[in-house]
Amino acid sequence: MADIQTYERVLEQDESVLRRSRILMIVLYGVIFTLLMLAAVLASLNPALLLLAPLGTAVAVIFSWKYTRVEYEYSFFGGVLTFSKIYSGSSRSLVLEADIRAMTTVTAYTESTAAKIKADSSAKVIDGLPAGEHLNPCVCAFEDERERKIYFIFECDEQTARIFKHFNPTATDGSVFLALRKK
Repeated sequence: MADIQTYERVLEQDESVLRRSRILMIVLYGVIFTLLMLAAVLASLNPALLLLAPLGTAVAVIFSWKYTRVEYEYSFFGGVLTFSKIYSGSSRSLVLEADIRAMTTVTAYTESTAAKIKADSSAKVIDGLPAGEHLNPCVCAFEDERERKIYFIFECDEQTARIFKHFNPTATDGSVFLALRKK
């Protein structure tokens, strides 16, 4: 049996989604450049504003291009789930850290589950699914320190399901494993 104390899984965006987001950003940069050039022309070709167009576009590129490639990382260490987003392989944003033992439900993410989550308007929903096709989407529910319901939607593989079952067998629904067997 594989080690259930530590496990890490990284999911990347679908290549077509990455391509679309980069095209969208290039179009956005073109719009920024055009608007800044238009402002310079309307200001009677002020040289300072003419320099602002390429400079402003360069600043937009520097601060936003890394958000076009996002990886999703799930890691488990001693019963604690950590979910992070990694931007262009260089910067990491911690989104969620939760004790698996404190989760109230771990189940397959179906249309009925999605409707139930949508109906709970006071709940916080964390989407941990990269864009593209998902083989076994699951959802786990727990409460934060202010007793607000949190739903975390993620892609579940066999090792992840075993970890949830090991650390919180009462909360882990059999539908998680059922969906894995159908593959």
